[in-house]
Amino acid sequence: MIQDLKRFILRFGSIIEKAPLQTYCAALAFSPQKSEIRQQFWHQRHPRIKRVLHVEETWNHSRCTLEGHSSRVNSVVFSPDGQLVASASDDTTVRLWDTATGAARGTLEGHSDGVWSVVFSPDGQLVASASRDTTVRLWDTATGAARGTLEGHSVGVWSVVFSPDGQLVASASDDTTVKLWDTATGAARGTLTLGIVIQNLSFSASGQHLETDRGVLDISSFRTDVSFPSSNYLRALFVSSNWVAEEKENILWLPPDYRPTCVAVWNGIVALGHSSGDISFLEFNQRRKTS
Repeated sequence: MIQDLKRFILRFGSIIEKAPLQTYCAALAFSPQKSEIRQQFWHQRHPRIKRVLHVEETWNHSRCTLEGHSSRVNSVVFSPDGQLVASASDDTTVRLWDTATGAARGTLEGHSDGVWSVVFSPDGQLVASASRDTTVRLWDTATGAARGTLEGHSVGVWSVVFSPDGQLVASASDDTTVKLWDTATGAARGTLTLGIVIQNLSFSASGQHLETDRGVLDISSFRTDVSFPSSNYLRALFVSSNWVAEEKENILWLPPDYRPTCVAVWNGIVALGHSSGDISFLEFNQRRKTS
């Protein structure tokens, strides 16, 4: 019964909090047919409800639904300790949620357009968000207060990520650049001018490379406020325009039917996602690296 009560509260807590009488309406009506709650309290349902057909027999694997955004959710991430979830939405907000209870812990407001990506810092004390409004914003996790706005991209920012030590933030934009920022001051630390759009990126464990959906970017020798040409920093296979390339060399031209809507690269394998729903895999013998 205790476990059943827990599932009941997690599933229907949000509507019960707003409209307590829905405990006897929606919550009972949509509880699984074989749940302890439904079997013991069905007779206390609202008198206008006769029966509800096609309700699941037992609780499914869903713990709860986090409701509050008014538009599409584009990104969701757990905090490093797993106690919080952050979600980014086209409604221009980032929301924080308690993982254990599903309760709202705060709404981060300040972006003027949809938010595409959100990430926690390694110590969990900061949240970074990337938006279609061309900015990256930093927030204090505990208070929800704004900690800074990183401005420099000319169009929407697809992705944002912290370095393993938390001292840098990297952002990737539709302006075909990746920018590096100082977390403490918000100052620009460098721009990688790539000529291709990066939609997903993450730091390597060493912090010396950025792993992206277009290849690996070597940032080990970057200098402050210097723009880097992509030919010097793309160190693995990547897809640019209609070509699969490695460093400065175009290797394979892609016919129209094989041109991707999204790309993933790993260990000599290029995966191409297509608008048709198909995925193509290409495997290459990578050149040996010389010192």
